[in-house]
Amino acid sequence: MTSKLLSKVEKAYSKLRGIRKPEANELFKPVCYISPHDVEVEHPLRKPVSIFNPGALLGDNGKLWVFPRIIPGYFWYPSAVGFFELDIEKVLEGSIEKPVKVSIVVYPRHPWDIGGCEDARASILGSDIAILYTGIVPGVRKFHVYGGKSIQCLALLSKNLALKSSGFLKIAYGDEGYLPSDWRDSAFVEGHGEEWSFLTRISVKGVMVCWRSILNAKELTIDIDTLEPVFVNESWEQKVGWSTNTVKIGKGEYLVGWHGVLELDKRYLNGLAIVGEDGEIKAVTNYILVPSRIEEYYGDRPGVIFGDGLVVYKDLVIWVGGVADQMIGIFVADLNKVLESMIWIKKR
Repeated sequence: MTSKLLSKVEKAYSKLRGIRKPEANELFKPVCYISPHDVEVEHPLRKPVSIFNPGALLGDNGKLWVFPRIIPGYFWYPSAVGFFELDIEKVLEGSIEKPVKVSIVVYPRHPWDIGGCEDARASILGSDIAILYTGIVPGVRKFHVYGGKSIQCLALLSKNLALKSSGFLKIAYGDEGYLPSDWRDSAFVEGHGEEWSFLTRISVKGVMVCWRSILNAKELTIDIDTLEPVFVNESWEQKVGWSTNTVKIGKGEYLVGWHGVLELDKRYLNGLAIVGEDGEIKAVTNYILVPSRIEEYYGDRPGVIFGDGLVVYKDLVIWVGGVADQMIGIFVADLNKVLESMIWIKKR
C-alpha cells in the first residue's frame, strides 16, 4: 500500500516541482477580523478561547455562511464546528454587528472525533450542506490533537443545520479499509449522486502532498487506484495542503485555495489554483495571501493565515480564514487580478 503511494509521490516530485517561485504578491486585503471577544456561542461557556479556521459558503439567502472552529478551553483542546451568518455587503464595508451569534453544529461525540472536530470545509451536496472536517482520535497517552490521530470526516447537515449523518473516510484497498496516519484538507470538486471527484491530502510515511481522487460519497471510500498526486511542496516548503472548498468559475474550472508551510520559519503562506472537473491542476499562483500584519502574528500560532472558506461574489474573491490560530480574518481580492496571477500549466 504505502510503497505504491510513495512511488506515485516520487514521480510527482520530478514532474511538478519548479512551477512556483518563493514570491509573494499580496492581492488579498483584510476587510475585518472577528476575535473570540466579538462572538457569543449558544453554549453555557459563551466565550470561546479561540475561534478560527472557518469554512464558508454563499448561502441561499444571499448571506455569507461561516463554519468556524471553536475551542472552549485548552486542557483537552477539543474543537467543535460552529455556524454564523453575515450580511455580505456589510462585510465588504468592514461593518459587522457584534456580538456575532454563533451556534454549534458539529461537536465531538464519536470514537473517531472525540478528540475534536477541526477545520471545516463547507460545500453544497445535493440538498445538504456537506461539512468535511478533521476528526481527532485520542492517542494512547494524549487525548488531543498533539497526541492523537487525525482522520477525514464528513457530516451532512440539512439546510436548517440539523445533523443528518456523519462518518469518516477510508481508502479502499482490496477487501480492506486503510487509514493514513494523517488525513485532512479535502474538498469536493464535481459529481452526481454517489461518485465525486475529490481533492485531499494524506500523509504517506510522513510525506504530505496534495492528491486528486474519486470519492464514493455513500460508502465514504476512495479507491486507491484513483489517488494521484497533483500538487507538491517546493524545496523551501516543509509541506503543502489544500485549504478551501472549491468554487466553480467557468466551464470545467474550479478555484481552490492551498497553503505552503515554509521550512525557514514555519509560517503558513497561501495561494490559489484552478482545477478541472477531475481535480487535475490547470493553473496555480505563487503566494497571494501571506501573514504581514500584527493580527496575524499575535495569537496561539504566530505567522499563520489558514483560509478554509472561499466564496466568489460579483467580481470579488472572498477568502475567510483563521488568523494565528486565534481569530477569523476576512480577506478580499479582485477576481480578474487573481486570474492574471495564474501560472498556466495546461492550456484552456
